[in-house]
Amino acid sequence: MTRALALTGAIALAAVTTVAAATSGGYSAFLDSQMSPRAIAVDARGRAVVAGVSGARAFVRKLGADGGRVVYTTWLGAEAGYSRTEAMAVAVDRAGNAYVTGRTSQKAFRVTKGAVRDTDAFAEGDAAAFVVKLSADTGAIVYSALLVGGTGRGIGVDFAGRTWIAGTTADSRLATSPDAFQSKAPSAASAFLIELDPDGRHMLYATYIGGADAPSSVEAMTVDPGGNVYLAGTTASTAFPTRRPIQVKASVSPDCADASEAFAMKFGADHKIAYSTFLGGGCRDEATSIAVDLAGDAYVTGWTNSADFPCRHGFQCGTARPPAAFVTKIAADGKSLAYSFLLNGTSGESRATSVGVSQGCAYVTGWTTSADFPKEGTWPTASDRARVGGSHDLFVAKVVETGERLAYSHAIGGVTEARATAVTIGSSGDLYVTGVAERPFVTKLVSDSSPATARSTAPAGSAGDALSDRRFRQP
Repeated sequence: MTRALALTGAIALAAVTTVAAATSGGYSAFLDSQMSPRAIAVDARGRAVVAGVSGARAFVRKLGADGGRVVYTTWLGAEAGYSRTEAMAVAVDRAGNAYVTGRTSQKAFRVTKGAVRDTDAFAEGDAAAFVVKLSADTGAIVYSALLVGGTGRGIGVDFAGRTWIAGTTADSRLATSPDAFQSKAPSAASAFLIELDPDGRHMLYATYIGGADAPSSVEAMTVDPGGNVYLAGTTASTAFPTRRPIQVKASVSPDCADASEAFAMKFGADHKIAYSTFLGGGCRDEATSIAVDLAGDAYVTGWTNSADFPCRHGFQCGTARPPAAFVTKIAADGKSLAYSFLLNGTSGESRATSVGVSQGCAYVTGWTTSADFPKEGTWPTASDRARVGGSHDLFVAKVVETGERLAYSHAIGGVTEARATAVTIGSSGDLYVTGVAERPFVTKLVSDSSPATARSTAPAGSAGDALSDRRFRQP
């Protein structure tokens, strides 16, 4: 890969997308103005799938490989009353089918015949976790199921087509499997992990995850080619179950009024736990995303308000100040931190929302209010712009394999609220980023273009112009 990812300009506008300009395969596309994107995935043909919420309904939109065409938009739920359906995570399989999870408070949410169904998912709460599979080219619903009261926050698909869903529940009625890690809900609010067969008809595995007397939540998950499952989340329980941990105990300080600890876990394809560890310092730590490389190393991102958050062999150890984003790499055997560091300036706040990995390098997105957020490398066609004081700028950063430096890092803003919500990496190493910068967007950053030659040709004021010029402006 080159030192910097080059954004080249094509633009897709609203629901009827057309390519305004395109070179070298990169693009930046606007979504409908009312859409709030939460997650992104990309299929083997380079077609991005974005999921989120719009009004009272969840949406799943698939774009063509050039970003200039909508392949499909599927709506989940209904625009009715005060109830709502939200998509929180999306994944794709090798055939390009999309899998979505989230939460719905709509009791008439469509469930397909024969699919797994909790017949009373709303019994112990006002929302239920759902999973939906959509066909690759039309977005038609293949199956749709209600799993348990709560919220699905992470989803993955293994090579055999089995779907894994993780999230949060206050429901004590989850039908856990005989080999469950925790067969009973350990607290009033716990995490869950569920495996479904390829047809969505049967639960192959189901377990609670959490510690006693305090809430725990899985915020993200991923599945590697061997069928191993990686989870990242947050717990307020000092009794959260650990196995072969790097950090044995929660480092919660009594001086912190709202303390929590991030955690990371790995389950084998045989449902046995490989490791479970705390990750944090003495105050509030939250994990928001996890990715895994081909060697089995796990990359966890999130944010921390702990001055003593673990810093190991990484960039900015001792320099960045919380509240800050963090980037942590856990060795494949789960026995050590390959690196761990904070990502922020000396003032302001930064939070990492998503991480992807390619060839051992971590790609991190999020938002920052820091005026001196780390800037490394080059960005094509960009001249520095004054940021809006006190506003949120989105950032994109690439961490080298050792974690000792950033290959590049840029905060990109110029409007009141600019946030990157999710990132994923295609099979060719290209980056796909989604978020909101006055309007919701999807951007493809090309990995193999030279900053010296790949210039944005998108029209002034377009989303393509925006990222390459470090500004987001209403067209």
